Amino acid sequence: HLDIGQRIGTSRIRTGSRYFVRADEVPSYHPANHTGTVNRRLIGRDNVGAERASRAWAWKTLQQSGARFAFGSDWPVANLAPGQALWLATTRVQAEGAPDQRLTVTEALAAYTRGAAYASFDDHRKGVLAPGMLADLVVLTRDILVTPPAAAADVQVAATVFDGRIVFQR
Repeated sequence: HLDIGQRIGTSRIRTGSRYFVRADEVPSYHPANHTGTVNRRLIGRDNVGAERASRAWAWKTLQQSGARFAFGSDWPVANLAPGQALWLATTRVQAEGAPDQRLTVTEALAAYTRGAAYASFDDHRKGVLAPGMLADLVVLTRDILVTPPAAAADVQVAATVFDGRIVFQR
């Protein structure tokens, strides 16, 4: 049995709203791994079969079902660049015959912020910008809500704020 909000990292194949809405489990995904070498080996058609591979990383299906899910970087396994991860989550290439699982920029940001805070039982103190909440955030070099990234390298981090303090500045 999982506590409400407990994160599951093995949900790349076992996907479907019936798993996560009913049990209130929180699958955790790493968009930068979707096309990465590690997951091509682990979740490739040759290993799990075409039908199961076509259901992997079903972000849009989960989002439309009302299930909560979290995104993370999976660093140091995957690239830490947020532009690449957002680009992959919003423009992802899907297996032939599989449903379109692309998210909007707003949906992807929600998975990285509110979803991740909920999965770590911290949604009462982080995950949104609001008075009284922790100020853990990145400042990007462009407004991705106005102009979504067209390429993985389109977005860079200009500054990082952790616990209300600037810890990185370009």
